[in-house]
Amino acid sequence: MIKKIYLLPLFLVVLSFVACNESEDPGKYANWRERNEAFIDSLQQVVDSKTDPELKYLVYARDKRYKIFYKKLVTTENEKPKYTSTVSCYYRGMLIDEAVFNANPTQKYYTKLYEQLTVFDQNTMKHGYDPTELDSPFPTAVNSFYVVGGVAAWTDILQNMNVGERWEVYIPWQLAYGESGSGSIPGYSTLMFDMILYRIDDL
Repeated sequence: MIKKIYLLPLFLVVLSFVACNESEDPGKYANWRERNEAFIDSLQQVVDSKTDPELKYLVYARDKRYKIFYKKLVTTENEKPKYTSTVSCYYRGMLIDEAVFNANPTQKYYTKLYEQLTVFDQNTMKHGYDPTELDSPFPTAVNSFYVVGGVAAWTDILQNMNVGERWEVYIPWQLAYGESGSGSIPGYSTLMFDMILYRIDDL
């Protein structure tokens, strides 16, 4: 039987740290860098302890200090895109929220909590598509882009996905939008994605 991932103890520590500092910064993103780095550290601890066999990681090809963590929700044996490929994907991008995670301690896939999380980008709500249901039909519109066209980590992720696979991905801020952030995404943000590689467009 597959063991479920429970990051509750670490998140309670982080949440307590945030609560102690609310008088200094009561905002939603108080102590944001520390909280996001604690989240990535907690994923590494789960991998090291082998308490969740589903949680894996890729070592970032261009800087081996960093890892991209992921779970495969759907697997296939289809082809993988190349570095130079153009692909079509479905995706939803979210930010972490310890309060939401702690309120759902038995949640196996954090991206299924998207209605309670900050969603900063998505193309998965069109035509009634619900990415939290694995048997949900595909929507009729997808985004097409170059494998090298997204945030740094997406290049490595897409080259390791088979067409038709669905992954839940956790990207550290260093491989996302860095210290400065982008638009509604604050600096130092871990990015979580629920993503499906639908097809390779240049086959």
